[in-house]
Amino acid sequence: MKKYYLAIIASFLAGSLLYGADESYRNLDKRICPILDTPYRTLSGLEMIYEFSSKTDASGWGKLSVYDINAWVRLVEWENKSGGDLEIQAQINSLFLETSATSESFSLMRADFFLQWSQRFINGYGLQLHASPGLYSSLQKVTGNDISIPFGITGIKAFSPGSAFFAGIRVYPDINDPVEPIAGFRWAHRDDFVAQLAYPESRLEFSPAESIRFIIGASMWVLPDYNMGNDDRERIQIEESRVFGAIEFTVSEYTIFSLKGGYLFDREVSFKASIDEVEVEDAPFAGIAFSGRW
Repeated sequence: MKKYYLAIIASFLAGSLLYGADESYRNLDKRICPILDTPYRTLSGLEMIYEFSSKTDASGWGKLSVYDINAWVRLVEWENKSGGDLEIQAQINSLFLETSATSESFSLMRADFFLQWSQRFINGYGLQLHASPGLYSSLQKVTGNDISIPFGITGIKAFSPGSAFFAGIRVYPDINDPVEPIAGFRWAHRDDFVAQLAYPESRLEFSPAESIRFIIGASMWVLPDYNMGNDDRERIQIEESRVFGAIEFTVSEYTIFSLKGGYLFDREVSFKASIDEVEVEDAPFAGIAFSGRW
């Protein structure tokens, strides 16, 4: 477990040393669309979340608790003169699922690149194509089955510089229900107030001062699945819904500190080669995060 922590922290520190290119499309003063044209607030992030112990209905599992550690850094921000821009992030995520029966605990690793092409058209229309090729594995035995490429497409229509509708799909190639819809509406007053009513995630962000931001929201996520190596169940997948809140503090010119928390419900762990699904009781979660800025 120590080597996972070191890899995540190293990625965050490396990202804090990088800087993005000058922006022309992503400019609050000139934007046409609140989705395509809002500047990136952060360059990198490190997040540590603990999901409190809760009962399961699986024989021998007892209670389940989860440690979720995520780090990312934006490596590329490039745009052309025809309304397009490319974003590339490197991401590392570790999920440690611990049960009362230690033989049924899981260490899951995701190491991927998030690639997104954003294209602007006339009359406020836009399109985003994204993919996350990488390793989705329990690291028991790394093979070609540990490599996956989730991808998606989203269409966007901006009605004003502060309002836009979007709809699309995400595709997870290796799971039983591989297609997840995306749809919603976003309204924003510059970057000080952002309201998004959408599936799979709705959120409200309010920043009364430059040094502080409040966030509340709700989400219904189907997470990418992970290859389990020699385990007969083949692949593991986690589904959950959550309500969440966060307070972000700007602690220096280049660093944001966040306190996060919320409540998890409708939780389920399933396996590709098993008809049994493990139901997990509701539980609170809490964590902290650090974000790097330009």
